[in-house]
Amino acid sequence: MSSDPPRWWNQKLTDACVRAARGALPNEICGLITAPLTERISDMDQSQESGWSQHTGFIDDESSLLLHLFHGYASPTSVAANPQEVIQFAYQLKQQNRVPIATFHSHPGGQMRFSERDEMLRMWARHHAVAVKRANAWTLMFIS
Repeated sequence: MSSDPPRWWNQKLTDACVRAARGALPNEICGLITAPLTERISDMDQSQESGWSQHTGFIDDESSLLLHLFHGYASPTSVAANPQEVIQFAYQLKQQNRVPIATFHSHPGGQMRFSERDEMLRMWARHHAVAVKRANAWTLMFIS
């Protein structure tokens, strides 16, 4: 993992991810960061038109980016999506003319690497943000 975020990443997204990770303790949480299809963000992979669920969102007013959190099965070491919700959210993204640009999930146990299961997130977006809890502090790590 790297500590370098994508160029379009900002403090509001960091705050939203850390707030979501804290709120899910002691369990992991995952989500998807989306952008309007028409928005021009360098490094954004606009070829993907599918996504995960939403149900909770934090709006980044400055750049129109949204963090959609997925509330499926969660434990301190794993999180899984409800397939029906995934399909429903993919349709919502299409209707809202939005695309996924990054995935997000937390590692409340402090793991500093992607697990084999985490690797499946690569199908959703080019960029991945992981909130890692160490002692009482959260660090965001990135994979591109």
